[in-house]
Amino acid sequence: MNSLTGSDSNDGLSLLTAYQTINAGLSNQYISSGYQLQINCGTYNENIIVNAQNLTIICVNGPEIGSLCNIVGNLTISATSSSVRLIGLTINGNIVHSGACNLYIQNLNCNGNFTKSSNGYLSVNNMICNITSNLNITGLGNCNIINGSNLGLSLTINNSSAIVVI
Repeated sequence: MNSLTGSDSNDGLSLLTAYQTINAGLSNQYISSGYQLQINCGTYNENIIVNAQNLTIICVNGPEIGSLCNIVGNLTISATSSSVRLIGLTINGNIVHSGACNLYIQNLNCNGNFTKSSNGYLSVNNMICNITSNLNITGLGNCNIINGSNLGLSLTINNSSAIVVI
């Protein structure tokens, strides 16, 4: 994806033919198990729903926290099996993990609420939530939170079988 030079009419299979939006990449017929959506630095103004299985969404120009891959809008993870990985993104909106898939988060900056309402496993490594954010975890899946900073005004945990917060 390239918010500046991409086009949603491209095929998205190379840097020269990058999509402009993340949703176009998610709707690509080639997205299947094990694929990686590589996002270039930029601002992406869109609400995103991830249904793809075993998918990694990564900021390729800065997978460290606070990178310049900014999503302005809500992100919903509704995949029902396998796993989804989010690496090096800034989400200026809410994140909802409602699918039964496992969700792995690494180096994510969240400026909104994060809600896990599914039975899938949640692994968080190095996530910063804006001080006005809330982290709400429900469902039967296990959760590991490592290096979470500013985890919001409230951390609510209900019905999870195992929680580790470090």
